[in-house]
Amino acid sequence: MAFYPISTYGPDDICVRSEHTLDEAKQFFDRGEFNKAAPIYEKLAAEGDALAQYTLAEMYFRGMGVQQDIKKAAALYELAAEKNIMHAQQNIAVLYMQGTGVTQNFERALFWFRKAAAQGDSFAQYSIGLRYLNGEGVEQNSSEALSWFKKAAEQGFTQAFWQIGLLYAQGKGVPRDLKEAAAWTRRAAENGYPPAQRTLGFAYLYGQGVQRDVVQAYKWLVISEDMSGGPIDLSNPNWEPNMGSFALGVREQFKKRISREQIKKGEEEVRNWLATHR
Repeated sequence: MAFYPISTYGPDDICVRSEHTLDEAKQFFDRGEFNKAAPIYEKLAAEGDALAQYTLAEMYFRGMGVQQDIKKAAALYELAAEKNIMHAQQNIAVLYMQGTGVTQNFERALFWFRKAAAQGDSFAQYSIGLRYLNGEGVEQNSSEALSWFKKAAEQGFTQAFWQIGLLYAQGKGVPRDLKEAAAWTRRAAENGYPPAQRTLGFAYLYGQGVQRDVVQAYKWLVISEDMSGGPIDLSNPNWEPNMGSFALGVREQFKKRISREQIKKGEEEVRNWLATHR
């Protein structure tokens, strides 16, 4: 889960009862003096202050200035979520999905994801898409999943690009369209997402939705392997990391497939991409 500091919210987001005390707590927190910040947040959280409840939840979740207590963190997240703190809604939803600190409950997770999504949270929108895709807490519905992925994609959420590409490639919730699949996959690949880079590399290697181009295939498969740290079996376009390790790296496999000149061009493409994305 992501940690969103208290400064994420402005003064108009919630009613603060003891403004000076909250500011003092935040100063301690920002200086890393969590043991001094904790009792102030405890006091304010008990008074019902949503920001204090949210920040204290983060502290209990990570053991910052207090003994780690995931159940207490979950309870505090939910209190803050009920007061419309978006990131608290996101975090308690994740905990319900995982069954961490609470009893696993997909329906409750979906409830809080919807609350966060209504406030424009792209991760929540993406997560709702996954729930519909996998039938978790709702009836499985690929069309509805696609709709939610597109909401997240409108805000630039990388994994949403990837999921949309998969749905177009598989023809789930939408007519199968390999060109559209490749276009969405490229957006995720350009954002540095290794699974999308791998898929785009295979698309170029086998001419799926794009014109076959071994130099571009080399580029994306090498980048994916370098970024994910795992070898890829080029002989299997459906290869996934869970299929196990592969003895030869991408570069070694390509030596048997393409010319030295093509490899040279591919390495130049790799260097140019990495120079602007690292």
